[in-house]
Amino acid sequence: MVLLDSLFYLTGEKNSHCNGGLYSVRMKTTQLRPVNNLQKSNDNCKKVKKLTTFNRSLFFTDVGSRKEKSYNPSTKKVDLLAGDGSEGEQDGTADS
Repeated sequence: MVLLDSLFYLTGEKNSHCNGGLYSVRMKTTQLRPVNNLQKSNDNCKKVKKLTTFNRSLFFTDVGSRKEKSYNPSTKKVDLLAGDGSEGEQDGTADS
């Protein structure tokens, strides 16, 4: 969970109670909302994990699509940072 501009952002996996993805919680109302840009994107953003912030953006691992992504709440834009969707080496020591 991270805090950015009076909103808590947290991740959730798909289960019988939620669709999974990235969610925001407004501190004043405690209202939980999905970050719609991720839910409507062509990419699978249902298994979002490892959330952090940097320069007013959120950075996360989307294990469902095997990609690293960023989300800017101001522009509501999702950017691909790394990954092509294929399985790779878990420890980063693949043969070159």
